[in-house]
Amino acid sequence: MTSKIISLTTESPFSPEAGVTLYPATIILENNDSGMTYMKTQGQYKEGDTIEYEKTGNKIKIKRLGGYTQTATREPKSFRSGVKNPEDYLGFIYGYAKDIHIAEMTISKKVIPLDNLKRNVEEMYSHLQEVLLMNQS
Repeated sequence: MTSKIISLTTESPFSPEAGVTLYPATIILENNDSGMTYMKTQGQYKEGDTIEYEKTGNKIKIKRLGGYTQTATREPKSFRSGVKNPEDYLGFIYGYAKDIHIAEMTISKKVIPLDNLKRNVEEMYSHLQEVLLMNQS
């Protein structure tokens, strides 16, 4: 159901578990429904807000606020357009090379020098540069 909050009376906050604080409130809606709800932040809802909700007994579960339009402030990022900087992928490359290095040591049951890890990183980085340049043209 959807209705507008015409009265909201807050009560003392409480913490059902560590790090979580809930703010109970009694609300009265324009369509004459009323009941108890819980806010995650103080002032999350206020009189005049239009809400979508479900009522069970004396409890009102607010599904979402209504009555407003949210607009994007900038264009969303596209992960497929434009040329990417290969350095943006260094963390991924090192992580993947480390996983391969550990797998090689586990399979061979031998210590493999870190020079192999560095070589794998350099090979992956070089391959990535080629792929990104190929996609540029």
